[in-house]
Order: sequence, then structure tokens, then C-alpha cells
Amino acid sequence: MIKKKKVCKKNAPRIKQKKVTYDGIDFDSQSEMNYYKYLKGRKDVAHIECHPSYTLVPSFEIRSSVTKSGKSKKTAMKFTPDFKVTYLDGRIEVVDVKGSKKAINEGFPIRKKLWEYLNKQELIVVIWDKKLGNWTRS
Repeated sequence: MIKKKKVCKKNAPRIKQKKVTYDGIDFDSQSEMNYYKYLKGRKDVAHIECHPSYTLVPSFEIRSSVTKSGKSKKTAMKFTPDFKVTYLDGRIEVVDVKGSKKAINEGFPIRKKLWEYLNKQELIVVIWDKKLGNWTRS
């Protein structure tokens, strides 16, 4: 008898962020809250929407050979960036805050690219640069 060796999949290391509340808004991290404070302090910002939700792929149904009904329903794929910022001059930016470059996981680049394709707009990624003492955009 041949024994199959169990292979344990190691999850990518996750950066643990402590959730925080400020101005009655729940933020996923201290960095996200700090960027919100930064935006609130800018005189050219007209409106800040926190955690807007976008559907990247709507829910759909496919034929399935493994279910009794012969169908399998797939849930929608959503993307929730941190902020949608409207400036006084009418510009709108959608921003995702990362605590560090390490916080960009393997799934983020494809979600970013798909969001940009569907919305025909750049998704701004901001990271706090400790050396420079300010937010860097990429």
C-alpha cells in the first residue's frame, strides 16, 4: 500500500494590525486612521468616504458535475479600498493605505489591476515613509 504524504500549506505571514476607532469610524489599522487624520487636515479636501465597496466580479452560476442540482453559485468578488477622496477642484481619488510594503499581499496586485481596469482610474496606494516623515504614493 502506498501512503500519501500530507503536505501542509503554510499561509503567507500576515501583518497583525490592531483595529482602532476615531471620529466614530472603525479603521483596520493605526496607519489607516493616521491617513484619515492627514486628509481631514488638508484644506483642499471636500469629502472623505471611508471603506467604499466595489464589485469586481458579480455573482454568477455555473454548471457543476459535483452538485445534486447540477449548478454551483459563485459569490461576488468585492474590493473595499480605504478611502474615496473628493477634492474641492472636483478630482476624485480612491486610496488604499498600507502600513508598509510588506503589507501588500499576493492577491492585492490583481485586485488593484482589476479595479483600475473596471473603473478606468488609478488606485492610489499610500505608505508612511518613516525616513522621510510623510506619506508616499505609488
